Amino acid sequence: MPNVLCRQMLHPKPEDYRLGPGDQVVVRVVNMDEIQDTPYSVDAQGYLHLPVAGDLQVVGMTTCYCCGYGRRRKMGFAVPVGKWMQQEHRRFVESTLLSPTALKRGYFRPELLRTLVSEHLAATEDNSQQLWSLLWLELWHQMFVD
Repeated sequence: MPNVLCRQMLHPKPEDYRLGPGDQVVVRVVNMDEIQDTPYSVDAQGYLHLPVAGDLQVVGMTTCYCCGYGRRRKMGFAVPVGKWMQQEHRRFVESTLLSPTALKRGYFRPELLRTLVSEHLAATEDNSQQLWSLLWLELWHQMFVD
């Protein structure tokens, strides 16, 4: 994540003020001239939606804490694999893991695999880690064994 510094509130408030929906924050991102000093509003769920940097949850942060938010060491970020599997790659997951070839391999009980997939796609359970591993196992098998 780029180094994000919330420079100032558009309407300065005491340093112990906590950010909430509707507040506006002027953002400065190091080496990102296209969004320098641009005001962004905190949405109803408490997020700032920043181009390139992504969504930052800031609701409840003090303005002082928010100013140092981007100064922490780089920690990486979560990849939204679960959402990808439920949305744009839904058909790929189903057609790969639930294909007749994959089900006939005998590695897994087909009814349990179908349950894992259907629960995840219906968003009743987050089975993204298990499905990710199974997906790559199946793709590896297709590439190197079949």
